[in-house]
Amino acid sequence: MEPEIKGSIVIEWPQPIAGCLPGSPVAISDALTGKPINTVSRLTVSADPASLVTADLTMLANLDGEPAYDGPGHARDGEIVQGTFRFEVAEMKARAV
Repeated sequence: MEPEIKGSIVIEWPQPIAGCLPGSPVAISDALTGKPINTVSRLTVSADPASLVTADLTMLANLDGEPAYDGPGHARDGEIVQGTFRFEVAEMKARAV
């Protein structure tokens, strides 16, 4: 069973350096609101030609186990609550110079 899609995101990469895309700093925002998502520690993009382009975001989660888009992390038993959540990728672009 495929993971539930939690929303839609835009990924903005820095300008390429000598033809390569640097991994940092990448900006991730909510495709519907434009608000930045600042709680991501890992981003994995999957591009299946027969399906949607998706991204699995490892990020902070709230105490209900849902994605937390901003703010400090929540702790449970002394550990920061995180999860990996699937999002559809609405757009990927290089940052304007």
